[in-house]
Amino acid sequence: MVSAVDHMHQNGIAHRDIKMGNILLDNNLNVLVTDFGLSRVAYRQSKGGTVMSNKFCGTMPYMAPEILLTKEYSVEYNPFVADIWALGVVLFCIVNRGYPFVEGEK
Repeated sequence: MVSAVDHMHQNGIAHRDIKMGNILLDNNLNVLVTDFGLSRVAYRQSKGGTVMSNKFCGTMPYMAPEILLTKEYSVEYNPFVADIWALGVVLFCIVNRGYPFVEGEK
């Protein structure tokens, strides 16, 4: 799973919706990342490297804190870093059979 995300990032693609439902296993137990509907090229040498994002997109329990801020403040965030956050949430869910944060909990 980590290798798949690393491969996307090495090719300049940010997925922007990594979640349990978008990670599949084939018959040989190889990990497949699916649903590239929100993905985009987020690295362009001609634009000086990483292209920051300000879109509020993804699935709420997997969103990095900076994405949640874009809803109200229109801040920019690094979509590669947000993918890593979401990957961490997926890994947490696999190990703990639940999300790391519960809505309404402070």
